[in-house]
Amino acid sequence: MKKSFNLTPNTLIGAERDRFITRLLTIGTIAIVVIVLALVGYAYAHEKYIVPRQTLARVEGVEISGAQYQQRVRVNRTRVVNLFMQYYQMQSLITDPSFQQQLYTQLMGMQYDLQPLVMGESTLNELIDDELLKLAAADNGIEISEADVERELQSYFGYFPQGTPTSQPTRTPYATATLNATQQSLLGITPSAEEAATATVQPTATSASSNATPVPSATPVSEEGYRQLLGDYFSTQAGEGVSEQAIRELVYANLLRQAYRQKFEPTVAHSEDQVWARHILVATQQEAIEVLARLAAGEDFASVASEVSLDTGSKNIGGDLGWFPRGRMVEPFEEAAFALPVGSTSEVVQTDFGWHVIQVLGHQEQPMSETDFNQRVEDALNAYLAELREQYDWEIIGERWKAATPDKPDLNG
Repeated sequence: MKKSFNLTPNTLIGAERDRFITRLLTIGTIAIVVIVLALVGYAYAHEKYIVPRQTLARVEGVEISGAQYQQRVRVNRTRVVNLFMQYYQMQSLITDPSFQQQLYTQLMGMQYDLQPLVMGESTLNELIDDELLKLAAADNGIEISEADVERELQSYFGYFPQGTPTSQPTRTPYATATLNATQQSLLGITPSAEEAATATVQPTATSASSNATPVPSATPVSEEGYRQLLGDYFSTQAGEGVSEQAIRELVYANLLRQAYRQKFEPTVAHSEDQVWARHILVATQQEAIEVLARLAAGEDFASVASEVSLDTGSKNIGGDLGWFPRGRMVEPFEEAAFALPVGSTSEVVQTDFGWHVIQVLGHQEQPMSETDFNQRVEDALNAYLAELREQYDWEIIGERWKAATPDKPDLNG
């Protein structure tokens, strides 16, 4: 017996309503898919085509594009990430607490530098400075050719068509100063009669020049090997989103800055007024007063420092800070140290780090370390760049660079 269905008006209305809702859901789903695809497509187009073609900054009409910026950011991030990993691996090999603290400080600084907007801002300014230095190069008698860039790339991979260059002597303008009687007494050193007679704090000049003529030697890498290494390197960089042109532009920029540094080196003094001091750092003024009382009673400065000082970098070496110029220490500490006569001990000195008792072991014109000298040269270059920024027209166009800033590579690999 067959069943029969009676189609009433209500049944027809319900079926029509279901079909209508189904159509709406289908249309809505399609619309959402279309919107998502459109957004994904726009994001891809924005990243791959729009941003690279945007102008992020101008220097005297020369445009700095998003592509230039992004590639330089990636190169700079790679450099900092690689350096971070080297320092991080060194930590397990270092047992000296002061050196460990220095490494930790360096690592924290690199983590800060890797923040996208921090890295981005410094990189954009680096590119602007590159263009400014190019504009002023002719006025300074500086010219970097494509051949110079190629030779620099060859040296990176150990290919020297004219023979391996002979290493040049490092700058050593002064010999290390010897200790005078006062310093030996403060440090608890008992000199022999001969040493006491010849001790002096005046540095003795030594020659850093060499008359030796560099003699080419056999090249360690063949031309074929160099081409293979260079090609592999460019291929690896391309995989990271950095073109061969971007690498060559960076090498050019580095050579240009090196030429400017060489120009400024003769203008920088090789020595400066420095103080040799040691200190004891404690948490409160009362503790510092107690330290002074112990020293006045005849206790050894180095022994007290190793016992109570909070400065982990110097307490195990008697609080010794070595020689330092102005600008190295916080202002209250520096003012006290440079004002003290040699051999004297300060009253308590307060800084943001706590309370210090300072003893000055030496104060004289002292040769700079290689690091300090290079920093002074860099300071001279930065001062010149500040002048160029006043001399030439340049601009950063809004905040486009922020949206264009890559955040890779990072420390997560």
